[in-house]
Amino acid sequence: MATISEIGICNIALQELGEAQITSFTEGTTGSSLCSLYFDFARNAVLEMHPWNFAIKRTGTLAQLSTAPKWGYTYAFQYPTDALRILETDDEVAKWTVETNNDGNKVIATDCSALKLRYVFEQTDVQKFSYNFVIALAKFLKMQLAIPITGMRERFTDAVEEFKMQMQNARTMDGQEGFPVLLESYDLESVR
Repeated sequence: MATISEIGICNIALQELGEAQITSFTEGTTGSSLCSLYFDFARNAVLEMHPWNFAIKRTGTLAQLSTAPKWGYTYAFQYPTDALRILETDDEVAKWTVETNNDGNKVIATDCSALKLRYVFEQTDVQKFSYNFVIALAKFLKMQLAIPITGMRERFTDAVEEFKMQMQNARTMDGQEGFPVLLESYDLESVR
């Protein structure tokens, strides 16, 4: 298995933009400075875009917060510190929402007195990334770096299209692991 690194992912993006490769985020070049600025944000943005198999966690029962929402819901639970996006709770019919409490902390408000979650977490171990995700992340970085590095809007536009195509491929491959979800059809032809 090939070794993946943050710098390696950045170098894919830089090379496709015609920029020199880097060896660290701190070497003082334009490429290293921009990659240092964008990498974590780009990684988390692409992680948020799909429930990647390598970035899913489930919690046990969360502890209720002592302060309930002022109205609308009965209970509040602390949003997991490493969560990027909540996918579902263990109660399929429960209503819930993510919001900020009076202390400025992200919470999950609900009428459930006990809550378990399945969520996308901030996976920072690049060795856990799928190869298709690595390429999608490199394409996203390329898109973010295109104008600052080349100054050409058309390079950005091309990078957007490349990213969209790679994300579709990566999502398809990622979605092929696990038990297939059967979709119900409600069109009149299939009901006959």
